Amino acid sequence: MYRILLCIITSTLLCGCGIEYEGSTKYIFKGQVTDVTGHPIPGIEVATFVTNGNSDDIISIDRTDSNGNYTMIFPKARNVETSLYINSEFYSDNSDPSYSGISIDNISQEKIKDYTINFGTNILYRNQDVVAFHINLLNVSNIPLLKLKVAGLIQNNTIDYSLQSVEDLFTIEQNYGYDYIPTDYIVAKNQELIIKYLLADGSVHELNIPVATENVTINLEY
Repeated sequence: MYRILLCIITSTLLCGCGIEYEGSTKYIFKGQVTDVTGHPIPGIEVATFVTNGNSDDIISIDRTDSNGNYTMIFPKARNVETSLYINSEFYSDNSDPSYSGISIDNISQEKIKDYTINFGTNILYRNQDVVAFHINLLNVSNIPLLKLKVAGLIQNNTIDYSLQSVEDLFTIEQNYGYDYIPTDYIVAKNQELIIKYLLADGSVHELNIPVATENVTINLEY
C-alpha cells in the first residue's frame, strides 16, 4: 500500500514540470536485488529517472522488501529517455554505502511489453570486498584498439538496455563517451571477468580473467 501511494503522490507532483505525462497509461518496473551469494538485500533504494534533454525527473522511487523485490508504478512520459538506478548516488543521498550500485540506461518504450518490464535479478556486492584491476595495453600488431569492455561485478556498473545481445554490448558500446579506453577498474573479489575488445580491422576478441582476493594486473596484447 505504501508503495502504491508513493507512486500516486509522485505522479501528481510531477505534473507540469517540463515533461509531459499520460496519466491514463501506467508502466510497471519490477525486479529483485541480491548479493553475490543470491541472498536478497532489503532496504535498497531503486528509482526510475526520465529526461527529455531539457528537463528531468525521478518519476518513481521504491525500496526493496524483505525478499529483495521492488515494484514501481508510474505514468507514461512522452518523448523521454528512461533509466533505472539501483542503490545509486546519482539521484539520492539514501544509497547504502556498504553495497555497489547499478544503472540501467536507454530503456525505450518499445521495450516495455504489456506495460511492464521485469529486470530480473540484479546483483550487488559489498564495497569492502573489492580489488583493483588494471590492464596494460600492448599493441604488438599495429592494429588500433577501438573499443574495450570489461563485464562483471564492477564499480559504477552501467547496463545499456537498448542493446539486443551480449555481442552488441561489446561491439557497439562507445566507452561511455570517453575519448580514451579505461584501463583501471575496481571490481568485486572472487569472480570471473570477461574482457571483449574491438580492433580497427573489425575483429572482436574475448578473454576470461579470474579474480580472487588480490589486485590483478594483466597484459593485453593485441
